[in-house]
Amino acid sequence: MYHVVIGAPLASGEVLTKNGEFLTTAQGATIRVALVDTVLRIRDKDTKRENPEVILTRVDQNLGNRQLFHPINGVLLPAM
Repeated sequence: MYHVVIGAPLASGEVLTKNGEFLTTAQGATIRVALVDTVLRIRDKDTKRENPEVILTRVDQNLGNRQLFHPINGVLLPAM
């Protein structure tokens, strides 16, 4: 469950305040939130691939429910 962050749902406005912070995944690993210019990237442990970007036009899917997700344009991968 490397792509799932456990805890209270973070709406897009809250995610933007997490720039530079590390979030712990359900697997126990960490991923980093990075706001670069107007692009929100999720930095994973795989250094051989480009970090996925959050699709800003589709954030806050399932808003109001316990499970909230923000689509990304790639796959999060642990270190290989």
